[in-house]
Amino acid sequence: MGIIIEVCLGLAVASTVLWALRFTRQLFLRASFSRQHGCQPAREYPRKDPLFGIDYFLEAGKLSKAHKHLPASTERHRKVGKSFWVTSLGSRSLHTIEPANIQTAYSDNTGAWSIGPARLHGLEPFCGKGFITTDGDTWAHSRRLINPIFAKSNIADLEPFATSVDRLLEKVPKDGSTVDLQPLLSSLFLDTATQFLLGRNLGVLAEDDCSNIPLPANVFLQNFGKVLMGAGLRMVLGRLNFVLPRKQWQEACNVVHRYIDYHIERVLSKDNVKQASSRHEPKLGKKSLVVELAKQTGDSVEIRNQILQGMMAAQDTTSHLLSNTLFLLSRHPSVWEQVREEALGLGPDKLDYDSLRQMDFLGNVLRESLRLYPVFPGNGRTAVRDTILPLGGGPDGKDPVLVHRNASITVSFYAMHRNERVFGPDVESFIPDRWKKIDPSAWEYMPFGGGSRACMGRHKATVEASYVIVRLALMFRRLDSRDDREWAGMQRITARNANGCNVSLVVA
Repeated sequence: MGIIIEVCLGLAVASTVLWALRFTRQLFLRASFSRQHGCQPAREYPRKDPLFGIDYFLEAGKLSKAHKHLPASTERHRKVGKSFWVTSLGSRSLHTIEPANIQTAYSDNTGAWSIGPARLHGLEPFCGKGFITTDGDTWAHSRRLINPIFAKSNIADLEPFATSVDRLLEKVPKDGSTVDLQPLLSSLFLDTATQFLLGRNLGVLAEDDCSNIPLPANVFLQNFGKVLMGAGLRMVLGRLNFVLPRKQWQEACNVVHRYIDYHIERVLSKDNVKQASSRHEPKLGKKSLVVELAKQTGDSVEIRNQILQGMMAAQDTTSHLLSNTLFLLSRHPSVWEQVREEALGLGPDKLDYDSLRQMDFLGNVLRESLRLYPVFPGNGRTAVRDTILPLGGGPDGKDPVLVHRNASITVSFYAMHRNERVFGPDVESFIPDRWKKIDPSAWEYMPFGGGSRACMGRHKATVEASYVIVRLALMFRRLDSRDDREWAGMQRITARNANGCNVSLVVA
């Protein structure tokens, strides 16, 4: 027994010494690498717990619960600087709004940066590997699969969308009473997004016959919401997500999978043409993602993963853009009058894709809305090896900074869009005309991300948002706010106003 104990102690000591040698070697190599590139340490965000950053994690959770985390990110950068280190639950992240740093990480083609680790841990059990959760060849393959559906020839036909907007307008009060447009817009784009992805809509606004669908739309939506909430928590916790209860979340995933699988099987089955012509089901959408994917692969799980990731990206993008924009317009009647003037000049007969994209003032309204309240308010990357960012080190933040392997960068587009040097004075004010004088670079204004991973549906989103606003402007001469509360950012994947969009509309 004594010999066994001695051997075990010897192995423990040897392992400790080996680890210490490797750690010392890593420190030496990092120090040499840092000196070679002229790196200096970046500032540290002040905290009480320097080792694990539990105080920062709790503070961030409290701010998020109060819907104040987005303004707080701006205030941190104003106080500490454009780049600074944050420790949260033992993980290190460089918070940066330096365009040069963002461009370096987002345009990387050396394999130094990845988006996968942060997202894959939280999302893989639900939606597998796809364009949201992976990098490299897997991401490129997913992107190739879904690219055709976003071709202009496939998104320029607004006739099906117009039918759904007709149903929306039927539900908007015409007597000047107060209405929260946010849930109505959410319903509209749930219908149109599922039509675009699955070939049929959920029937939230539309009154289609859904008798052959395996579960009601409200059941699907409830479970989809649970999945997104759980996925968000898992991404925040990263490798520590095992502390979260899994059974209920997995059950919600299974419900969503069953709904999506039903639509995939319709398309993949040999008799889908016969099913499509059934009087109980609408025809398979010629422009749906599920049909496009079925042309390229018969792997139903891969199709499901791409559709789910498309649904996560598309579900709230345009509805939140519209809700935020109408919230702003309702508080700026003179801007609404200018929108109406431009819409009346266009007229109801020219609401086509190209004409809508050429509306100068409305385009500036949407740009300003996305500046103030970006639908995607933040993003990040993870370093897969020791690497360098060009700015953030030293007392003035002008020197390069070393980013260790497994550390990340966190980018607040919300804070970045409030740079007075780029956007002029009064950055907290809604001033669409500022866009006549400013021309931010692609790394200073990033409403839909940047680089090769920029949102594929950005043109679809802005054209559809323009269409809805023009239809409202042609129908209603006044859009008045019925809520004096400030915008309060509530974020899952996208950000929306936690207080809704409470307005009244007066018919023209």
